[in-house]
Amino acid sequence: MSGRRRKARTRTSERERKFIEFYMASGNGRQAAIRAGYSPTAATQQAARLLTKDHIRRAIDARAAAGPEVAARQERQAFWTAVMRGRVPGRVAMKDRLRASELLGKSQGDFLERIQHEAGNSLAALLGALPLPNTSADPLPDVNPGQR
Repeated sequence: MSGRRRKARTRTSERERKFIEFYMASGNGRQAAIRAGYSPTAATQQAARLLTKDHIRRAIDARAAAGPEVAARQERQAFWTAVMRGRVPGRVAMKDRLRASELLGKSQGDFLERIQHEAGNSLAALLGALPLPNTSADPLPDVNPGQR
C-alpha cells in the first residue's frame, strides 16, 4: 500500500442531494434513500453509509441551522390534528377535516396491512412427517432384466 489517504470528497452527487432533501423532510434514512433512487433492498445500508459521509453531514447540519424549508413530521402532524379538530382560524369544511385525519393516519402508518406468518411446527417435525422411501427394494433398477 502507498500509505496515502484519499482526499475527502466535497462534491455532492445528484442522488446524494436528493437523499439530503428527503432525509430533511422525513428524518427516515431508509425512506430517503429509496426516494433518492437507491435500491430498496440495500436502502438501510446506503442510508447508514451516506449519513457517515462528512460532506453529507455538513449539508444536513447547514440546512438544519438555516431553518427548515419543509415542515418537520411533528409540525405537520400537529397541524393536521388542529385542522381535524377544527381548531384553526376560520371555518373548516368537513371534507378538509376528513382529509386531515386521513393524512394524519397515513403519516402514523394506520392504513398499513400487517400480516404475521407463523410456522407452528419445527423443521424437524415437518421433516419427520414426510413419508420415507421404501429402503427394502433394490435402490438401482435392473437395466437388462433378462441377461442374468
